[in-house]
Amino acid sequence: MVTQVTESADTELDTEVSSQWTETEEEADTAQGLLPAEMLIEGEYPLYETRSLVWLRMGLPVFVAVFGIVITYIADSIPLGFVHDISDLIPLALVRSIIGWIGISLIITGFSGILIRWLRWKLTTYTATNLRIINRTGIIGKSCADTSLSKIQTIYLQIPLLGRILNYGTIRMVTAAGGSTAVLWPGIKEPKIVHQKLNEITEQYRRQAA
Repeated sequence: MVTQVTESADTELDTEVSSQWTETEEEADTAQGLLPAEMLIEGEYPLYETRSLVWLRMGLPVFVAVFGIVITYIADSIPLGFVHDISDLIPLALVRSIIGWIGISLIITGFSGILIRWLRWKLTTYTATNLRIINRTGIIGKSCADTSLSKIQTIYLQIPLLGRILNYGTIRMVTAAGGSTAVLWPGIKEPKIVHQKLNEITEQYRRQAA
């Protein structure tokens, strides 16, 4: 079950909320941003920056690592001896060794996955500036996808059932009525607040460009 909220970028915003998120260029320059300064063009400064929730990326590798630890513990708990049920042809020590190696392999795979996903999370940032929406990602090779605020037509908020409980969701910004995705911000904490801020930033850009 997914809750979806659709809000046009030109929706009239509450005056009090807008005043809280109107930021001067000098104030933005003093903030410690996630986006490197060299990626900003002249006259551009970040208004809002975030990352997805790190624990949403860690579920599978953590499960694999824990499962590997359990398997290794079971292997170490098997007493030495022989499997009498099949005429002692398979030494129990060999069975324990095989299970133990499987457990160790799972542990290595799980922790490697945790490291890779953590690095990918650390190097993936979502930024809304006074001019663009920017997605930056990449571990070895960096990639950056940006969209001008002038092209953003609609901002969608998608909150799954679990997201209602744990307070996370996905922000999807489109540039055309056909629904083509311009920018996707998945697994964002406090998605309703972020959705409101992005609508405000887009509306502020439209007012300044008018």
